[in-house]
Amino acid sequence: MRQFVAVALTIPLMLGCANAADELSQHPDGQISDQAAIIPDDREAQLDRKLRAYYEANCIAVIVASTPSLQGSAIEPYATNLAKKWGISDPGILVLVAPTERQVRLEVSRAANRVLSDSAASTIIADNILPEFRVGRLAGGTIRGTEAVMPFFDASRGRDGLDRTAGHTWKATN
Repeated sequence: MRQFVAVALTIPLMLGCANAADELSQHPDGQISDQAAIIPDDREAQLDRKLRAYYEANCIAVIVASTPSLQGSAIEPYATNLAKKWGISDPGILVLVAPTERQVRLEVSRAANRVLSDSAASTIIADNILPEFRVGRLAGGTIRGTEAVMPFFDASRGRDGLDRTAGHTWKATN
């Protein structure tokens, strides 16, 4: 009986995370799924071409996603579930932006986390993404942060790297 109660309580919690990722349930055709419409089409197409070429040359998937809402979920499980659902390759990085909740996360795969550490991901977010977000330039911050990920892997080619993921919330300044 106790096992049933534990399972019965766990299922609604798991469904909550699954429902939050439903709007992004379809893997994007390219490297970007901009459901929150934060990147203009021309810049999205340019970034998509760049990320596809990077994947072809390096076999490292860098995927960008934005969601209109996390629907009450924390960004960490949302990003983890989305990366699993989409089958983002290992090594791979998901750049997730949730503008309604004012949150951003770099979800880094197990293999990629040897190169892109928590502190490196935090630095990318703090130095490249958040300054743009704070002044309302969501496209600029997303693109700068995404592009800042790639040199870490270029520099580490042929050797082992560091460790894991990072997520942050930003605040607007007037």
